[in-house]
Amino acid sequence: MILTHGERRHYQRELHTALLIKSCYRARCKAGQLTPDKLYALCQLTWYIIHWQRTKLPALWALWEIGDDPPYLEKPIDLRTYGIPSSILKLAAPQTGFVNFYRAYRNSSYNWITSHFESIAPLIHKSASLKSDHEARELAEAIDELPKIPKPKRRLGRVPAANLLTPLLGCLDPRLRFPLVNKADHVVRLHRKLGITSFSLPDKFNTLVRLIGQYGIRDALMLDVVSNRLVRKALPKVQDSNIGFEKNPDRALDQKDDDDITVIVRNRSRKAVRLHNSMTNQLTRLCKRAHHVILEGVEPFRYDALVKNYDHQGRDLLIEAKSSSHRSQLRLAVGQLLDYRRALPRRAATDLAVLLPNKPSRDSLSFLADVGIHALWFSNNTLRSVEGDLHFL
Repeated sequence: MILTHGERRHYQRELHTALLIKSCYRARCKAGQLTPDKLYALCQLTWYIIHWQRTKLPALWALWEIGDDPPYLEKPIDLRTYGIPSSILKLAAPQTGFVNFYRAYRNSSYNWITSHFESIAPLIHKSASLKSDHEARELAEAIDELPKIPKPKRRLGRVPAANLLTPLLGCLDPRLRFPLVNKADHVVRLHRKLGITSFSLPDKFNTLVRLIGQYGIRDALMLDVVSNRLVRKALPKVQDSNIGFEKNPDRALDQKDDDDITVIVRNRSRKAVRLHNSMTNQLTRLCKRAHHVILEGVEPFRYDALVKNYDHQGRDLLIEAKSSSHRSQLRLAVGQLLDYRRALPRRAATDLAVLLPNKPSRDSLSFLADVGIHALWFSNNTLRSVEGDLHFL
């Protein structure tokens, strides 16, 4: 997706907000420095404001623990005399904040943070050092278990903790891959389009994070910016396929024999093709034993296997088998999987995996994890069982 002028401005605002929040966190909130006041201040920095005096300046005052009330300023003039570093003031000067957090909950969220600070603080620290989507999903699970935020003065109505915290976590995540999940109109429309409105936060996370890397979406902040256009123009309906699969439907993955060797691609040996066929044959047997439906792609997107509803929660798994765990084969598999997934009508609900004859090196596993692709491998030469970071078999 090529960003429009308005989307570029919005995206830059979100990126700049994330940079300001990360800088404030590193300067004032690490190593036991985080307090309820500072955590509330970090949340304030995510909120959309017209006048910086209303939330940004009080947030900086709380983060730097300045005792006096903040002065009334039309614009952020030199505040270094108050002990705020010039590098922070430089980041705070442009427009920041992008979440229109419902005003009725802005005051009550402070009391909520104070009451549940011991549970929330470890999640904030963890978000600032996330290394994988698996760690991020665990964070989503913990947020989903937090009590909802009440309205002030015991009025009816509560909002999930995710509405307040996921924008902050999205900014703190060094990978910028933690999706924003709240009640903003564009977010609600995207969830409805994807069919995840009633999902738990971890399951919403699973679907949304898989959109990063598709359609040219670079990170979770860009996903937030282009949500409306995804709903209107990009995401197909579940029953649709924009690459003509009605003419070439998927077929069941059948047993292969040596006749398949007649289609050997250049530089692939007869031995490699036989191993590849043995791997897909055994994968078929294992899937059928586990009562999974497994399909094979057809031209022009001839993927090795698509396991339907592999997690029993509505997600599919697209698998590319390779007869070698050499890095060149892994790179080829990554490109194939990304290309094949474009053709699937349920691409946003499809995970990716590479199936290998043996366990790849630690560096290769790191490479696959970095691009968001699961690794599966056979545990021994008999190809009787599969190991890896998924356990659906």
